[in-house]
Amino acid sequence: MPILEAIRMYPKNILLAMGARFAENGFFYIYATFVLAYATQSLGMNKQDMLNGVLIGAAIETFTIPAFGALSDRLGRRPIYIFGAVFSALMSFPLFTLLATRNPQYAWIAIVLGLAIGHAAMYGPQASFLSELFGTKVRYSGVSLGYNLASIFAGALSPLIATGLMTAYAPATWPISLYMIALALITIVSVYFATETRKIVQG
Repeated sequence: MPILEAIRMYPKNILLAMGARFAENGFFYIYATFVLAYATQSLGMNKQDMLNGVLIGAAIETFTIPAFGALSDRLGRRPIYIFGAVFSALMSFPLFTLLATRNPQYAWIAIVLGLAIGHAAMYGPQASFLSELFGTKVRYSGVSLGYNLASIFAGALSPLIATGLMTAYAPATWPISLYMIALALITIVSVYFATETRKIVQG
């Protein structure tokens, strides 16, 4: 069974693939779902204004994702991926500073930077990076395990955890920023210890 073979042959790479997705997946759902709820419910901002920000960010990201993917072909998967995680961590505090202005344009800047640069820099090289961590016989199973486990523990939980922190510490937002930094650190460490896969052909 390929899934058991993947676990037997690549246990480390499955965990690294999972860790690599923590920031990418977690930050995406914070920007796409939690920020909307926070801005409209806690700050009283217009819902359509915030949705427009997400739409603008997503539209720009349709270009920056392939751009970062192509850049990873030239510079390597790891440096581009780590750049995205570091940038996302650095945005964790400015995000809430810009939202606190209650100015839609400043909110759009925060969302666009988070999605079109931070998230895109991780998502662009991700398909190649994760695939190249596994041999062809178990590639689908290995990538699926790492990808979907991260979706459960990072993507699915990040809006819930952020909402819980917002409820517990309101009006302070620093606990949410620290949580976002923790997600980024997991990804940075995972990608750092993964093998650079750009020129590796797995059998």
